[in-house]
Amino acid sequence: MKTQKYFSLLSFALVLCFLLSVVSCDDDTSDYGIADQLFRPINFQAEVDDEIGNAVNFSWVPIKGTSYYSLEISRDSLQFKQDLQSFSIYDDDKFEIENLWSDSRYSARIKAISIDSKIKDSEYKQITFVTD
Repeated sequence: MKTQKYFSLLSFALVLCFLLSVVSCDDDTSDYGIADQLFRPINFQAEVDDEIGNAVNFSWVPIKGTSYYSLEISRDSLQFKQDLQSFSIYDDDKFEIENLWSDSRYSARIKAISIDSKIKDSEYKQITFVTD
């Protein structure tokens, strides 16, 4: 009888400890803070216009908190030194450039420029493409 009483008391104490450890936190916060830098634009793509041949259409997924995008293209392999052209693109996720050299390899890179001065601009996302 005494053993059964101690066993019941011990079982009750263990169950109580288990329940308290499982339900110890009742705040369910999903605030992970604010990033200190914008993400690079994703799905950055260059599609050469088949009809014109020396034109390219760029597209990307917009990034929240962006003031504008800085797009640069050059006629070298990701060095961005030869025939560098720079564009600032506001309120759009598409951009077309015409009158490029035919049958040439180009490099392009894009970054998001932050609205908030406390949040750093994104790093560049780079791609290459060849005109027809």
